[in-house]
Amino acid sequence: MRTTLTTPSLLEGFEAWLAGRPERDQPHRREAHALLRDGGYPTRRHEEWRFTALGPWAESRSPSAPSTVATAGFRAFDVEGLEAIDLEFIDGRLASVPEIPGVKIVVLGSDLGPEERPANSSDSRGDVPALELLNRAWSDRGVLVEVEPGVKVNHPLHFRFLSAAGSSTFTQPRVHLRLGRSSEVKVLEHHRSAGESTATNLHFEVELEEGARLEHVQLTLLGDSAAHATNLRAEVGRDATYSHWNFVLGGRWVRDDLHCRLAGEHSEMRLMGLAVAGGEQMIDTHTRVEHGAEHARSIEEYRHVVDDQARVVFAGRVVVEAQVRDSDARQTNANLLLSPDARVNALPQLEIYNDDVKASHGSSMGQLDEEALFYLRSRGIDEATARGLLLWGFANSVVEQLEWPALAQLIQHEVQGHLGEILSLEEES
Repeated sequence: MRTTLTTPSLLEGFEAWLAGRPERDQPHRREAHALLRDGGYPTRRHEEWRFTALGPWAESRSPSAPSTVATAGFRAFDVEGLEAIDLEFIDGRLASVPEIPGVKIVVLGSDLGPEERPANSSDSRGDVPALELLNRAWSDRGVLVEVEPGVKVNHPLHFRFLSAAGSSTFTQPRVHLRLGRSSEVKVLEHHRSAGESTATNLHFEVELEEGARLEHVQLTLLGDSAAHATNLRAEVGRDATYSHWNFVLGGRWVRDDLHCRLAGEHSEMRLMGLAVAGGEQMIDTHTRVEHGAEHARSIEEYRHVVDDQARVVFAGRVVVEAQVRDSDARQTNANLLLSPDARVNALPQLEIYNDDVKASHGSSMGQLDEEALFYLRSRGIDEATARGLLLWGFANSVVEQLEWPALAQLIQHEVQGHLGEILSLEEES
């Protein structure tokens, strides 16, 4: 069930904002806005949103113009030892277009490029999700990044998303990444905020043609009051491989919706995630992996460390369609609760419509292993250090699988910092 929108900033401000857009770009935006207005935002009565409130975050905000940020504002994005090609986004708008051999970058939905025609992606109910409609209607300028067939990009593409707008605004970045046949690239999608109360709603579309390979790391390092939503749509073609890593290490309210389809035979997908949550953080991850072709393989592993009054939601759905033979789908979710007030809602789900499949899923949650703590203490290790070792082992089991040394080192440093804060608070209490 959805509530009809009545927020003046979204209803009254849209036509005035749209008047400044190119005429060819207006019809699909107006259609998306009408659907959002009539359908409203999902409420807790909606199955996909029953643990998370969207309305209070989005309804009170209005679109923002890109902020003016000095180049120095991007220094926080630097990764020591990582030689990458930077694409810098300020409040959703690409600041400049780098020249990359074998890669075409086009600004969409503006006078600078062709009209954007959004894909008709939808959820299991057949309607377009509210956050996607929001992005379609209000996105400033989408960006198409296309890797030409056979091209192996020598350096990673570093998407630097800096949110700098004020607390009453939201930004709507939109990216379409397309890999041609037998192409290969690594992507770091990196989110930081210059202000505390920023809000971003990113739509990221990924398309892999036959034999393409993409390693995609999403790193969210936002301020304590920031809100962030990602709507990822990925389609993986024949013999193609897509790896997605999601590290959430900041932000007050974070929602990630990943809708991935294995569309070609022998396609492979790997989804990995780690979140460390404390205070009153809300981190909500929904994944949907569709096996739509024979001999496809998917692996999911998500881990969460939850402290204080933080709340984490993980809903992972795997769908193996009828007539799709020899599918292999595995999903695991592990949660470590460090406080009596910490909460996790885990919803692993399998939908299998044929018998020729290997599939497994499971979810676990609990506290640090007392026997393991006792063992370490018996070896002369003090309690704080012992707890730190166990926490680190739990979290690093995801990071250490990332075969990207410079980036893995940065993430390990950030994770250690967050775990150190948790241990310090425990000692104080």
